[in-house]
Amino acid sequence: MTATMDHKADKIAARPRAGLRLIAAVLFAAAAGAVWWLVLSPQARVKRNIKAMAAAFEARDADGILEHFSPNYNDAAGNTYQDMDSALRDFILPLVEEAKIDIQDIRAQVDRGMATAHVRGVILYKIKGVPRREKFEEENPAVLVFERENGAWRVVSLENIGGNMADLQESFENLNGVF
Repeated sequence: MTATMDHKADKIAARPRAGLRLIAAVLFAAAAGAVWWLVLSPQARVKRNIKAMAAAFEARDADGILEHFSPNYNDAAGNTYQDMDSALRDFILPLVEEAKIDIQDIRAQVDRGMATAHVRGVILYKIKGVPRREKFEEENPAVLVFERENGAWRVVSLENIGGNMADLQESFENLNGVF
């Protein structure tokens, strides 16, 4: 009789261990899912690219910005990758003395090899010592369109930011003449 009771006691004692293993497995799976979503998901990668571009702009690093742009970049204003490259190197970054980008929210939607990110925030910068500010709010966010190219997410178009680079260059040159 004691052998049977010992066997039952062993079975009862094993149940909490099995339950703990199940709970541990569920927690591990949840943690792995959270890591994937926060670090490895396409949305997370797009958000990291946007933050990296912002940091590069603050550092006035044209290469750091352009590495996130597709050579096939073409926006509604008619700008190409070459236009962006020239604008950044020739007049935007040389005129910007200080820059701080405060990203308040990024909403990224991914559909296969395309992603669209709506970014809310503020760009604070100085040109010739004069503070300037560009604000992207809920009703008028900056919109970045990405395509997946060779395993990386690259910007193929911008909306609600910049405008036509030739017009922007002319306005910057006019500013330069004023100061």
